[in-house]
Amino acid sequence: MNCYCIENNDKFLFCLENVENKYIETLENWGGGSVSYFFKNVGDKYIKEFPNNFNNKEINGANFQKYGESLFKNGENWEEALEVFAEQCFKENIDWIILGSISETVRGINIIPHDIDIVVHEKDLNKIKSVFLNYFIEPIMDYKDSWVLQYFGRLCINGVII
Repeated sequence: MNCYCIENNDKFLFCLENVENKYIETLENWGGGSVSYFFKNVGDKYIKEFPNNFNNKEINGANFQKYGESLFKNGENWEEALEVFAEQCFKENIDWIILGSISETVRGINIIPHDIDIVVHEKDLNKIKSVFLNYFIEPIMDYKDSWVLQYFGRLCINGVII
């Protein structure tokens, strides 16, 4: 899989090419295609658009190129990634909770989570941006029109998406 970024005046694009067949179904059905924070098929590639007005594009772009394929793999090293996240949050007094498949996994259900779903309080948003700056694979964006959440971003810690 080839992961790269394109920047123009108003958009910052994450692009995926040469996607292996085993990832196509996940990519095309992720989120049911009903929300704007997922990839869209455009010809022979998949694209995710961001407004070109966020900070640290260089870090996000480099991390996407390096870890983009991790978006579609299972989080096999989830224990290590969760531990790193938890330790940093504890040090910085950041409130957070887990949900989704990871909450089932830590309660003993025998599954490997696709990713680690975490919710943080809005008051800690700037701390998250600062503490995990070098882990961001997608910037935190404001989806104020979404009924699901207001802010959404992705980290990649030890190859696991958070």
